[in-house]
Amino acid sequence: MEKEIKLAWRKCKKDGFKDLLHQSVKTLFIDGKVYDYNYKNFESISNLGLLPREDLVAKSQSDNENYTCCISEQIECEEVIRKGKLEKGDIGDYEHMAAGSRFVCKFENASIIGPSGLGLSDSGEIIAETVGTPNSMQSHVSRSIAHSIGQNGMWWTYNRLKSNTRNNSSSFSPDFEEVCLLLPLFNNYYHWTIENLIKIREIESYIEKTGNNPTFLIPEDTTSWMFETLSLAGVDPDKDCVQWNERESYVSKLVIPSYPEPTPAECRWLKNRMYDSVGINPSETTPEKHIYISREDATKRRVRNEDELIATLTEYGFERYILSELSVAEQVELFSKAEIVLSPHGAGLTNIVYAPDDVTVIELFGDRKKNTFYRIAEMLDYEYRYIDCDHDSVDIIVDVDRIEREVQDLVGSTQR
Repeated sequence: MEKEIKLAWRKCKKDGFKDLLHQSVKTLFIDGKVYDYNYKNFESISNLGLLPREDLVAKSQSDNENYTCCISEQIECEEVIRKGKLEKGDIGDYEHMAAGSRFVCKFENASIIGPSGLGLSDSGEIIAETVGTPNSMQSHVSRSIAHSIGQNGMWWTYNRLKSNTRNNSSSFSPDFEEVCLLLPLFNNYYHWTIENLIKIREIESYIEKTGNNPTFLIPEDTTSWMFETLSLAGVDPDKDCVQWNERESYVSKLVIPSYPEPTPAECRWLKNRMYDSVGINPSETTPEKHIYISREDATKRRVRNEDELIATLTEYGFERYILSELSVAEQVELFSKAEIVLSPHGAGLTNIVYAPDDVTVIELFGDRKKNTFYRIAEMLDYEYRYIDCDHDSVDIIVDVDRIEREVQDLVGSTQR
């Protein structure tokens, strides 16, 4: 209870009581009880009609006039680390899985359910690829349905999913002609950048092959940094995007790229695209920055003894950054010069995707360890280390001497 009270107080101070109340209901009821129920009863959801990735690729061989699929990149042999917990001893010996081919498929006379953009085929099947990968299908489909219940009501949502006659072609009246979804399940920097922005790569391939330019549906509450990332990735938010949050919309053509894992090729594309937009030439950039990412502005996983840590890190050339104070372009430029990145686990570490090839990443963990950024570091062949830290109900308490030994091992004691 102490943890929840402290988080609530910080959230209230940061975003106000109204936002705290909304987020509390969403966290406790929608992302808690409703999601748990859907997840545990996923077999019942599947029985309503579910199209996983393997069925999408298989359907490309069918004669269904309302569906097409094209393989844009054959990478069946490329493997990525399976997302999950980071346990002791996992570094260098982690379970891998096949990434699969990258593709774009198109459903005609489809519909999408808000707010998360869960796609439905003309015959009422849930298109799992609209919200997640095969590895995350059960979790993400369950959460998308929970979000619909939170916005549209339980009765409407479950009845809509049970219906398989929603798009009678004779009465079908589309709200959009041709769309692609950039609607994150989680509105933070990591999930937007890695699980949505990378979709633009496959859509560009689709545009090149077909000459069609689908409209991107983006969140109704799209933030300024989301708009900036779209522009940097080559999308004009004013011309190419529509902010969307409807109960349901019908579309003549729903264009669905393979949901990013991500793969090494996808990460390299994002890095190169941002470098080009910001004007960074890697051959003219010297990786010399020692970056410490502070979570002072976050509601959790702050470093409680950060002042003591900074006093030591500055002796080794580290500079402290609160990334929310920088534009996305400034973050890309900063990380393009990184030699060492040290940070508590958090979305700011997404920016290591923009780092040079020989960067070293040191991640600080409290009570929970996830391999989110180890996966990125491993696929981009970065050196990666992590340090277990003590923690209280919300924040982490670092062993400064331990971190100093780690830094000394990298840069030596001569820089003191």
